[in-house]
Amino acid sequence: MKKLLALLLIAANVLLSHGQESFCDPALQDEVNSYVMKDGAEWLKDFTVETDVVQNTNNIPKPQYSMVLTANNIYRFLIKSSTKFNGRAKLTIFDDYNELKSTEYQSGEIPESLDIKIKETKLYHILVSFQGGKKGCAAFAVYFVKNQITP
Repeated sequence: MKKLLALLLIAANVLLSHGQESFCDPALQDEVNSYVMKDGAEWLKDFTVETDVVQNTNNIPKPQYSMVLTANNIYRFLIKSSTKFNGRAKLTIFDDYNELKSTEYQSGEIPESLDIKIKETKLYHILVSFQGGKKGCAAFAVYFVKNQITP
């Protein structure tokens, strides 16, 4: 019985550690998780994204994530692209099918973070794409900045 339990623990450890190593740049995920905000923003959730090179730029895959965000709150989205790949990640937030905010400015510059005030509690969609369909790896985190309810 002890041998079976030991074997199960070893198997579980191998399976769990294998899943953690599969992300293209684990240090990147640690960086967005441990980012300290000077304004006291609190970490809520992190995500990882990895895509391969796309030959047909008309069909660029765009990994999508969904979160329920609460009205009258400001949230910060922090995204970091890996320097191991050429693709720079762009994060876009949608409300139903309308784009609310994106990390790409008209100058083509992609900032690492953006703040957004949520007006209505509901499901929001976070879309991540890599410029030009290049192979990319990124990690992003969502932070709660503050509540904007006025007395």
